[in-house]
Amino acid sequence: MNFKLDKVIEEKQINLFLVLSFFVIFLSFVISKGFVKNEEFSDKIFLISSVFSIEIIYLFISNKFINLKIKNFNDHLILLIFFLLIFLIWNSESILSYTDIFLFLTLHLSLVIPLIIFINSKYIYNPEEYEFEYFILIGILSIFIGGFFYEINYSSTKESLILLFLSSIILTLNFLLKRYNKWIDISLSIIFFLSLIKIFLLSSAKDSFHYSWVLGPINSLNENYNLLDNVVSQYGYFNILIINKLTQFTNIESSSVLVGFIIFLFIIFYVIFLKKILQLVNLSFFIITTFLSFLIFGNIGFMDFAGSMFIPSSSVFRFLPSLLTIILFSEIQKNNSNKLNKIIFFYFSFLVSLIWSFESAFFAIFSLLSFFVAKLIFNLFNLSKKKNDLKLFLFKFKFSIILGISLLIIMYLFFKDKNIFLFYEHALNSKASLSVEIVNNKLTLSFMFLLLLAYLIMRDSFTDKKNFYYNILWFGLFVSYSAYFLVRSVDSNVLNILPLLIFIICSMKINSKQIEILRKTSLYVIIFFLIISSVFSSTKNKEKLVSTLFSSKLLKTPNFLDKNYLPHPKILNSIKEYSDLPLTLISGNTIHNPNINLPSSGYGLAILPLEQFNILKIGTKQRLMNNFFNISTSHLILCLFECEFYYSNQDSNIYSKIFLGKNIKFKKIIEIKKNNKKEVLYLLSKI
Repeated sequence: MNFKLDKVIEEKQINLFLVLSFFVIFLSFVISKGFVKNEEFSDKIFLISSVFSIEIIYLFISNKFINLKIKNFNDHLILLIFFLLIFLIWNSESILSYTDIFLFLTLHLSLVIPLIIFINSKYIYNPEEYEFEYFILIGILSIFIGGFFYEINYSSTKESLILLFLSSIILTLNFLLKRYNKWIDISLSIIFFLSLIKIFLLSSAKDSFHYSWVLGPINSLNENYNLLDNVVSQYGYFNILIINKLTQFTNIESSSVLVGFIIFLFIIFYVIFLKKILQLVNLSFFIITTFLSFLIFGNIGFMDFAGSMFIPSSSVFRFLPSLLTIILFSEIQKNNSNKLNKIIFFYFSFLVSLIWSFESAFFAIFSLLSFFVAKLIFNLFNLSKKKNDLKLFLFKFKFSIILGISLLIIMYLFFKDKNIFLFYEHALNSKASLSVEIVNNKLTLSFMFLLLLAYLIMRDSFTDKKNFYYNILWFGLFVSYSAYFLVRSVDSNVLNILPLLIFIICSMKINSKQIEILRKTSLYVIIFFLIISSVFSSTKNKEKLVSTLFSSKLLKTPNFLDKNYLPHPKILNSIKEYSDLPLTLISGNTIHNPNINLPSSGYGLAILPLEQFNILKIGTKQRLMNNFFNISTSHLILCLFECEFYYSNQDSNIYSKIFLGKNIKFKKIIEIKKNNKKEVLYLLSKI
C-alpha cells in the first residue's frame, strides 16, 4: 500500500476519526501531565502532542491503515459506547457525582432529535433522509460542545426540564420566523440586539480593578512622562496612546473614552461576524442575532452574567487589530489581488497590530509567518520539477518585500527613542502571567474540539494548495489565540476567545463535502447550545438583567475616586508648601480619576495601579524610579490610608506597597484622621 499525504478521509469515516482523535487527546493529556511536572511546559506538550497525534490518526484512516467497517447499527453503537467510555475517563478527576455525569450524557443524547430539526426542519416530514450515522455525529458533537452548558446542574430535574423547554422555544421561533414574516424577524432582531447592547455594553458593570490596568498608564501620560520611556503598560502601546489622545481632544474622562472605544470595536467585530455567518447557516435572522449578541457581547452569561465588558483586556480591545490584519491579508490571497489599495490597507493594519500591543504583534506575526513558511517550503520542494519556481516566488513577492522593509524602517523610527523592553516585559514576565494549568473538564474538551475541527478543515484542504495556504493562515491565528488560554487555563479564558475561534472556523475554506457538512453541523450545534446556555444564565440572573436593561444610567464606567475629591484643608496647606513638586495619590488597589485639585492630577509617579508596577523585574523598577527622580529630585505621596514601602522583590506582600529601591528615602509630613478615615502625606527624596 502506497502511503500518501494527500489522501482525505471519506465521509463514512468522520465519526471514527472524531472518536479516535478524542482518544489520542486523552492519551496526550495523561502522558504530558504524568511525565512533565512544569505546568506551562506540560500544557504546551499536551497541545503539540495532541495535534501531532491527530495528524497520525488522519494519515492512518485516510490511507486505510485503520479501516474499521462502520456499516450497520451495531458498529455505530459500539463506536458511540467507546466514545462515552473515553469521555467518562476524561472527566474522572472532575466528576462530583456519577449520577450527574450519567444525566449529562442522557440529556445530550436526547437533544439529538431537536438538534436535527434545528439543522433542517424538513426532517419533520422526511425522516428517512437521515442515516443513523448522522444521528451518531450529532450525539458526538453534542457531548463535545456540552461544556458550554457550564452552569447546568444535571441532577436537577427542574433545570433539565428548563433546557428541554428552551430547546422547544428555539425550534418554534426559528420555524415560525423563517416561514411566515421576515419583517417581524428583522424587527425582533433589532429590538433584541439593542437590548443586549444596553445590558452587556452600555449599562453593564465595569470592574474597576481590571480597568485600572489600562487606565493607569493612560492617566500617567503627561508632559514629563512618555509611554515606553517612563510609563509601563501591560496591555498595549498604541491602544493606550489612542485613548490618551482622544481624552485630551474630547476633554471627556478617560474611563468614558475607553469604554466608548471598546464598544466601537465590539460593533465592528459584530458586523464582520454577522456577514460571515449569514453565508454559512440557514436560520432566522433573530436566532443568528441572538446567538452573536450573547456570544460577542455577553460572553454567554459567564461570571454572573457580567459580559465581555467586565474585563477590557480579554475582549476585542486585545484581539481585534490582529484579526482585522489577517482578514485583510486573506482577502488579498482569496482574490489573488495585487491592487495597491488593498495592499496598503493590509500593511497599515499590520503596522497597527505591531504597535497596538506585544500580544497583538505576536498574533499577527505568528499567523502570517505560518502562511509564508508553508508557502516557501512547498515552493522549495517543487524546485526539482520547475527550476524557476523559487525565482517566480520571490518575484511575486517583490512588492511585499519592499513594503515589508519599509515597515521595518517605520517601526525603527517609531521606537528608536523608546525602551522597547517595556513593550514586552509584562508578556514574558512569569510573575505577571498568573499561570494556571489545563484541566480535563468538559469546557476544555469543547476547546479541544474546536482545535480539532480547525485542524481537520486545514488538513482536508491539503490537496488544494491555494486553500491549504489560506487555511494555514487562519489556523496559525487559531493557535496564537489559543496561547491566551494555554498560559492561563481557566474556564473564563476559553469563553473570552470563543467568538474569535468560531469566527476563524467560519473563515476557513472547505475542500470537501464531508468536511463542509461537519463544519455546518458543528456550527448549528454551537448556535443551539450557546443560545440555550445564555438564556438559562439569564433566567438565573433575571433580577440583574432587568435592572441593567432599565437602568437610568445609559453608560456605566468603572467606579474610581471622584476627580473632585478634596483632601483635608491641613493636607492641602502642606501640599502648597511643596507646590513645585509632583504628587501621586494612592487611593487603594486600583487608581483614581485625574484629580483637578492636586498637582500632576495625582499622577506624579507613573506607578498606578501599584500591582502593575510592582510585578515588574527589580531592575526595571529601579531604572524607572531613577528616571522619575532625575526629572524631579523629590515627590509627594498622598495616601488615603497608611501606605507601606518596600525596597526589594524579596519583601512580602509587595503588590500593594510602594517601591523605593536603593536611593530613595521617605518622610511622613502630616497625618489626618477623621471619621474612621485617614489621609497621610509623605515626602520622597533622592538620597
